[in-house]
Amino acid sequence: MRNEEMQEAAELGFLDLDGKRSDSVSTRLPYEALCAIDALAAMDDIKRSEWIRDAVIEKLVRLKRQHDYLSKAFGGATNTTNTTYSKNT
Repeated sequence: MRNEEMQEAAELGFLDLDGKRSDSVSTRLPYEALCAIDALAAMDDIKRSEWIRDAVIEKLVRLKRQHDYLSKAFGGATNTTNTTYSKNT
């Protein structure tokens, strides 16, 4: 992750800093996906688990940026379940 992304992820609470509570997660991936992840992790000289964690954090940061942008673009509406349009559809 780039420094700006690391800083943003830390500000959003996506990084395990200052003894923040975290939990481990296990997932099943096909052998081919694991081989690809291992190769990508080796390029950065990190472990598979670190690469997966970084990929998840990068995706969360991207989605948060998208959410912020769309909230501004559409007047801050984030929940449309109680709007007139959703009741009529």
